[in-house]
Amino acid sequence: MKGKLCSAAVATLIVCAFDAVQVFGFGGGAIEVAQPLVAYEGIEVSRVSYVMGRPFSLVPGYNVYLTGTPSCVCNDQGKSVNRNAASFLGIEAGYDPYHGATSKLHGDTLHVFMDLSDLQPAGPELDGFSVDAVVEATVECILVTAYDCRFGIEGGGTGKWVEAKYVWLEVRGSDEYCHLGGVFAFEKLGPLPRHRLFN
Repeated sequence: MKGKLCSAAVATLIVCAFDAVQVFGFGGGAIEVAQPLVAYEGIEVSRVSYVMGRPFSLVPGYNVYLTGTPSCVCNDQGKSVNRNAASFLGIEAGYDPYHGATSKLHGDTLHVFMDLSDLQPAGPELDGFSVDAVVEATVECILVTAYDCRFGIEGGGTGKWVEAKYVWLEVRGSDEYCHLGGVFAFEKLGPLPRHRLFN
């Protein structure tokens, strides 16, 4: 179908970053995040890249906020399109401001969230796939990205290297989907993503 991405194409996405970020004085670098992209077979957990003002963040969980950011990817016709299903539905993600202010964890736990306060009904952009599929895929993307950015350097001049052993995923703005949240031990989650395709 015109405009859709096959799995092979999704795996080799060329992503152009347009998210405005502050330049911290480091050379620009690319970071990878997981996003729920609309593909042929369903909503697919896919890795996409953003060129940031620094090669990586020292804040645990920092990259999670990009989960719901519109993607600028090349389709099979060479045109830049947004295929991020989370962005179509108004789903936002992020991390606890405490992490940003201190670069510290809550003990050994990383606190992230999925905000469904502005959740929209499924539109034509989803190509017939359900809201449930997008929400579930977004949860998986948040867990993948949280795992990838579970490290950081503690603030306050300590220079201490920290690593989260657990992730607390808080689901905001929806009683219907709150059961998808909770505290997860990275070690027990196993290889991520646990599921790659949702439909």
